Amino acid sequence: MPAVLIPRGDSFESEEDGRFCFDVSIVLPVIGLVVAYRGTLGMVE
Repeated sequence: MPAVLIPRGDSFESEEDGRFCFDVSIVLPVIGLVVAYRGTLGMVE
């Protein structure tokens, strides 16, 4: 696959109040944003 057509992605992780927080996006050239998700994971008591 030519490098110009390879999907690009950004992801960020952090911790807040004992929860894992993340923000992920995937962008395809020409098409644009394909996937974007932001969320948290935490302990269930």
